[in-house]
Amino acid sequence: LFEKSNLNTFIGFSYTTTTNQKMVFGGYGGLGYAAVSTHAGVIENNNGVFRLSANVGLTGGNASFTPTWQLNIVGSTNNVGIGTETPDASAKLDVTSTTQGFAPPQMTATQASAITTTSRRIIIYVTDTNGTFTSAGLWFWNGTIWKLIIAE
Repeated sequence: LFEKSNLNTFIGFSYTTTTNQKMVFGGYGGLGYAAVSTHAGVIENNNGVFRLSANVGLTGGNASFTPTWQLNIVGSTNNVGIGTETPDASAKLDVTSTTQGFAPPQMTATQASAITTTSRRIIIYVTDTNGTFTSAGLWFWNGTIWKLIIAE
């Protein structure tokens, strides 16, 4: 365990087992986690799952906390979970939420028209119109042309 503390910095490095290593910003972590102030960030490799957490609203004063893991990269299934610690193994990216949605890239029709190399499956949200994009809304590239999924 290594911890560095001064007026501007508090970072804790911890190696708890051969399968769990962590770095805590704004606190420290050994077998548990503690935050110096009301926010702390954690990077952890836990049994082949690389996970990131940014916590706010903590008690502080070296009080213990449980990280809320926002991003999880799972080595065994080679996929990523956002908002879930256990992403579905059949999904490369699993975005999980009961209060938020997924927002694809948003751009103007001129910006969208400037995309020159496209993969089938590209999805964008176009905010206005031009010759190619006849309506503001959600569009996808089918490999040949842009197709409107749903108009605004």
